[in-house]
Amino acid sequence: MTFTKKGTHYMQNEPGGGCPRYERNWRYAYERVFYGTPEDSLSTWDATKGRAKEVVNTLWVLVIKRDENNVEVKKKARCVYDGNGQKECAARMGRELNTFAPTVRSATHKAQVARACALGRRIRCFDVTAAYLKGKFFTTEVIYARAPPGFRRYDARGVQYVWKLRVPLYGEADAGYIWNRTLVEQLVCVQGFVQSQHDPCLFVKQLADGTTIDICVHVDDGFVTDSGSSLADDELELLNVAFKDKHGADGVVLKEPRHFLGQNIDVHSPTRVTISSRAYVTQLAVKYLPAPLTEYSKCVTPCLKGLVEAYEEAVTRTAPLDPAGMKAYASKTGAAIFAGAASRCDALYALGME
Repeated sequence: MTFTKKGTHYMQNEPGGGCPRYERNWRYAYERVFYGTPEDSLSTWDATKGRAKEVVNTLWVLVIKRDENNVEVKKKARCVYDGNGQKECAARMGRELNTFAPTVRSATHKAQVARACALGRRIRCFDVTAAYLKGKFFTTEVIYARAPPGFRRYDARGVQYVWKLRVPLYGEADAGYIWNRTLVEQLVCVQGFVQSQHDPCLFVKQLADGTTIDICVHVDDGFVTDSGSSLADDELELLNVAFKDKHGADGVVLKEPRHFLGQNIDVHSPTRVTISSRAYVTQLAVKYLPAPLTEYSKCVTPCLKGLVEAYEEAVTRTAPLDPAGMKAYASKTGAAIFAGAASRCDALYALGME
């Protein structure tokens, strides 16, 4: 197998060849997808006879999962749908793909935290396990796929089996849209939450005891605030039951609010919460700085006069950067802009975005 590195993702782009380092480190993760624990195994596929008009390949994506301190916690393999192939097939057949799925705004999340601190509300997070595999197709949505390299099977004639998917796979161009559609259906139509008109990823419900529960959703992660009511616990349990897998494993896993939207969440008390970009900024430093972060002296922006002068010099620059320099500049500034919007306004100042 050959792999191309993409951040902490390693994508298999063709069968054959050999990469013993990644093969050895990831083999357990491969096999767990097909034979392992319920939340990992692809028990949602059917071997289907007949003809398929549109069959798309699958491939492996290997992900290094990290915690809120950017420390590696495990290696995870996913068998994913070839979204590019799906788009090409859809274009040939004249079929439109709905791919848009909203994500919660950072400002919405911070407003939720501020309200929780003002009222002394309980704060929790949750994760929907294998969320994209919990999406529900409409009856008109029929998807076929080939098994990934190393796990393909053939009949007596040597004809390869293709699979009819019961649920979407990661990698499908419309998997995020289908998952979001399924989640909204559960929260709004089944459980009676009200979806915000200002941010479609904020859901609010007034409970029978007069208290409220607020849920911000970012793909498969949720940030929950409530008044400590047992009725709020019941709502989360209903969500858990709705997304349990066929083996009965929990669909929603509650956890301490430590990391959300790429930000560190430190709950000091019911009325005091700190939001920072500690892990994200540390990761940027490791990626872009030539020396370890501990070797640099601390400084406070905007006190450094030289920083402003360097920016003014860059603005008046007439000679364009070479392609490599332009790519590096775009990568660094884009990363810093994300940190600025999250919690580091000083980063925006350093980029000239006052």
